[in-house]
Amino acid sequence: MKKIIHILSSLFIIPTSSIMSVSCKPIISIASKSFTGFTNDLNIFFKKNETIKVYNLEYLEFINDSWEHNGFESSLSSNKIENNIVELNINNPTEAEFIQTLSEIYNPNVIDNFYDFTGMTIIVENIFLNSIVVNNENGFYNTKVESDLALTIKKGWKDQGKILASLTNSNALNKTETFYFINKIISGINFRLKVLEKQNEDDNWDYEIEGSLNDDQKKAFVNKLVFSAKTKLSLDLSNKITFEMDENSADEFLIIDNFKYKFI
Repeated sequence: MKKIIHILSSLFIIPTSSIMSVSCKPIISIASKSFTGFTNDLNIFFKKNETIKVYNLEYLEFINDSWEHNGFESSLSSNKIENNIVELNINNPTEAEFIQTLSEIYNPNVIDNFYDFTGMTIIVENIFLNSIVVNNENGFYNTKVESDLALTIKKGWKDQGKILASLTNSNALNKTETFYFINKIISGINFRLKVLEKQNEDDNWDYEIEGSLNDDQKKAFVNKLVFSAKTKLSLDLSNKITFEMDENSADEFLIIDNFKYKFI
């Protein structure tokens, strides 16, 4: 319910000054739309194919068994478009629908099937991550992510409207990209562990973990990680999590489906 209230409240702007003023100033409102499609539909405006994603790793956290984008100030990202003129492609229904939805908000110049959105910026106000589904076949990961994105569309400095976009990633995530979410879970299941990027690329491990686990904690950690991966990623890590000691250096490692983490 809180999420729904938050989304709805983000879709309309009514300045309080208009309400409090004794003058007869008109109430300012902006258009709000909804859209369901894929990330490629939005990224038609950018040279980099995945400028807008269905998650933002910089702010994504696993808190109380839920995904939250946390710690940002006013918005997750501001994306000034690079491809100003786009062609309406009727052979791509969702892309065409997104262009038409934007047109109702932005009123672009249209010549034949070419739409000119010069001056447009797409601001990602927030992302509500709904589901992550991992398909793991013989070690090959193929992961789909679905999220609701609260978008504000600007023309220059002026807000033109808002879109609540329900998106799925067009390109499935591979194993390395999927493990970013596993790392967020490790850092968020209350064992005081933090996954770090390793400092030396020549070392024979994938990540480093700040923190430690005693023998009793290891069993509880494995059970919790298996449960969270199953419920939040549809990924079964049963019998794929082990601990190893390096006899020469006495370093300890966590192994998850052949990914290696060094405790530091």
